[in-house]
Amino acid sequence: FGGIDAIIIGRGGGSLEDLWAFNEDIVARAIFDCSIPIISAVGHETDFTITDFVSDLRSSTPSAAAELVSKSKEEIMLALNHHHQEMGVSLQKHLQSAWMSVDHLENRAVLMEPRKKIERQMSHLDQFSKRLHHGTVVLLTILNDRTNALNRQMLDLGPKQVLNRGYSIAFKGENQIIRKASDLEIGESFRLKTGKGSLMAEKTSDQGNK
Repeated sequence: FGGIDAIIIGRGGGSLEDLWAFNEDIVARAIFDCSIPIISAVGHETDFTITDFVSDLRSSTPSAAAELVSKSKEEIMLALNHHHQEMGVSLQKHLQSAWMSVDHLENRAVLMEPRKKIERQMSHLDQFSKRLHHGTVVLLTILNDRTNALNRQMLDLGPKQVLNRGYSIAFKGENQIIRKASDLEIGESFRLKTGKGSLMAEKTSDQGNK
């Protein structure tokens, strides 16, 4: 489990039988003994299972749990700017210290082969500057790649992309999202929004799940 900051145990809504696995003793004990923080996100907001009470944190839905552990793009950019400023300050301090050492050598009255020692110091300073510059470029490249990957991931998980993969959202009235079958009465009309448009439908019967 190295490098894992948190674990989300989640599942969408379902019947009591569908969610019963999250009430099993072996699952509860495994969660309790886990050293990594665990977020329970099982079912809808009104669903409760034993995993909710042994986990470190309960979230109402899996998507809400994902928002808890995900950093926003603004936070990532702030962190990048902060690291960039820190590296710049560190580079400036090291260069100032190195130049002070060179000045000190130049100003000493008695030195054995002073010019060669100064040249060696200058060579060390030049090598250090090149290594630090290369390390800074590599780090910024890695951070930029990670930012781009997170941006692509956030775009793939956006509502529009989810709809384009064949899913749809049901609305009652103007903008009220239908989250369960019991939100509608039999014979009541509702709107389905898809990735390529919308259509009207009517509830004709219940299939068991509420």
